[in-house]
Amino acid sequence: MADEAAACRRPCGTTPLEKSHRNGWSYTEIADRLGITKGHISQIRSTAPGPERALSSESSEMRRTG
Repeated sequence: MADEAAACRRPCGTTPLEKSHRNGWSYTEIADRLGITKGHISQIRSTAPGPERALSSESSEMRRTG
């Protein structure tokens, strides 16, 4: 599940990780539940594209696929 969260390339704040955090889970609780370290959570969060980059990549994907 952690890899899925890392691979998720949605606009900022819409990953399952961010949704869980907005719903009241601490990043420590999320890490414990996933069986990973809080440091890995930080890595996942830092590698996700920023909102402008995520949106621009989605727009370019839409242009390519028609």
